[in-house]
Amino acid sequence: FPSYELTNNNANIKRIRGRIAQLEQASTAEPVSIEGKGYEYREDPEENRVMFVFPGKPEREVRDALRRFAFKWSPTRDAWVRQLNNAGRWAGECVRALLDARE
Repeated sequence: FPSYELTNNNANIKRIRGRIAQLEQASTAEPVSIEGKGYEYREDPEENRVMFVFPGKPEREVRDALRRFAFKWSPTRDAWVRQLNNAGRWAGECVRALLDARE
């Protein structure tokens, strides 16, 4: 084999094993649903998404906070979403704290 074909095999093996472990952990996770002040926070392991659902269009300040923490509007889900991982959970907690601190 040429050397360039074997250069990164160990790194790829490690990366794929880590991804398999992450997917197995995600498949055993339970869905989370929390009602807040004018919103619903969800963690949906089946869709692999963290979501914020609002009864109507949220205020500009709220939309800006969601965008600052990398949430995107999903018209198919009618929610603000982000990938369900540790960074997504942390971002969800930060946004929930901001929304709950508002009056």
